[in-house]
Amino acid sequence: MFVTKNAGNMAVPFFNLPTVIIIWVELVMALLCPWNSDSKTVWGDLQGYRIDKACLCKNLSGSEHEFIVVDLSDEHKQNSMRLRVERAVGERKDSQATSASSSMTSFESASDVSPSSSRSASPLYQPRFSKLSLSLSSVNEGFSRATGSLQRAVRRLSDTSLPRPSVISSNRHVAADTVTSINSFPKKARIIRTIDFTSAERSQRPSLWDLMIISHVVHQDSIAYDLLDRQCFWFADTISAILEKWSETCKGASVKQTNATRAYFFKLNTNCYASSGSVKGFSIHQRNPGDVNKIWAQFLIQREEMNKKRQSYEDTKTEGTRKTEELAGQVEELRHQQTREKQKWELERKEWQEKEHWLMKEQEERERRLKQHIAEQERVQQRLQQQLCENDRRFQEIDQKFKFLGGSKN
Repeated sequence: MFVTKNAGNMAVPFFNLPTVIIIWVELVMALLCPWNSDSKTVWGDLQGYRIDKACLCKNLSGSEHEFIVVDLSDEHKQNSMRLRVERAVGERKDSQATSASSSMTSFESASDVSPSSSRSASPLYQPRFSKLSLSLSSVNEGFSRATGSLQRAVRRLSDTSLPRPSVISSNRHVAADTVTSINSFPKKARIIRTIDFTSAERSQRPSLWDLMIISHVVHQDSIAYDLLDRQCFWFADTISAILEKWSETCKGASVKQTNATRAYFFKLNTNCYASSGSVKGFSIHQRNPGDVNKIWAQFLIQREEMNKKRQSYEDTKTEGTRKTEELAGQVEELRHQQTREKQKWELERKEWQEKEHWLMKEQEERERRLKQHIAEQERVQQRLQQQLCENDRRFQEIDQKFKFLGGSKN
């Protein structure tokens, strides 16, 4: 039996809590928009989780509500998740004329939607990924914990959106299309059809990103709940048909159908409840291949657009990173240039210091030599002075001798 090992992640935020598909898409795109480490983690989950199998199921009690259960796993089979995708009856259209859809308003208040995004209450609302109204802070808070107002909104949505077409007037209600991360297979439900991708090459299987876009495209094709045309049977069977169409391109994928229904008077046989789009054995919905091909084409177009939008987030971040790296390179080059100039100035300063030191030593040497020369001159002058004195003394002696000799002759 398939058991989820991962109760939930940022790509499918609220465990065991229905999330309106358009809100799911906006939350994912809001997280991808800044393209940071969290964005890369979310994108890794959206691309890494691939569908193992998808089951079209029928609730065997009450209204025989139909829905899709999808089992996904990551690349290494270490983490897995199970999602339940379904359509129910939402708010009445006439109630939105006076109050902008109480459940959607609760979602807005829980998600911190700006006043400019009040158009999301309109049944014709389609998310605009270029200008998401959800603030990233509220998105991150929403991923970490489900707020009380959001829980009340989902409960109100679940309570008022009964999947019983017999008690709801058509063309008066908006479709409440939701995705829920669940842990176990729903009780009192029978599998009508299984699309098994287990044996197909992993790269060819639809990813969580593809499942999100498929659900969104089917929702966009009919945002109003129509009792006889666009009810839960149509929604679940159309998603099943798109996945079946995808399986035709995957070698190894298979589609397993349960036994066909029997007439109403054989309803005691359990197989009579196994047919898609039927209530008590009576057919309510039949698949239209033309509609399936149209939605498949819309899916391919929207996936291309959303891939480009997602790529633009990465490119914008990459361009910003490139410019930042260029600026950082320029700053680094200026630092290197400054360092080189500083080294050059330091080298010149050292050269000047050496020259100054050499000149000072030369000056000191000259002063020393000058002092020696002066001292030598002083010694020579002293010797000359002494010699003069000695000459004067001898001259006096000679003069006295001459005087003495001249006195003796007389």
